[in-house]
Amino acid sequence: MSFTDMTNWVVWSPQDKASGGLELHVLEGRRIAIREEAPIRLSSRQSQVLSLIVDGLTDAEAAEQLGISPRTVRMHADVLRVKLGVSRRRQLPLAYRRMRSLGRIELTLDGRPAE
Repeated sequence: MSFTDMTNWVVWSPQDKASGGLELHVLEGRRIAIREEAPIRLSSRQSQVLSLIVDGLTDAEAAEQLGISPRTVRMHADVLRVKLGVSRRRQLPLAYRRMRSLGRIELTLDGRPAE
C-alpha cells in the first residue's frame, strides 16, 4: 500500500480492495482511511462518553454527568479518536455519524456485543 501526507493527515490508498484494502472517505474536507472489514466496537462507557461529546459537552461537564474525572473522559475521548480514525476531538461527532450511517458502529454492554 502507498500513503500520501495531506496537511498532517496520512491517508492510505487502496491497491486491492479485495485483499483488505482501505476505503477512503471525506471528513471535514479531508480524506480519511477507514478499514471496511471490521466493525468498530464501543464499550458502554465509551458509548456514554461519545454521546455526551456529540451533544457538545466539555470534558468537565461530561465527567460531572458520569461521575468520573475529566482526565478519564479525556482518556476515553483519546481511545474514541483512534477507534473512529480522527485526529481531533472536535471531529468525533461527524466521524460517529458517518460510521453509524455505514453501519460500522457496534455498541457493547460490559465488553459483550449488544443484542
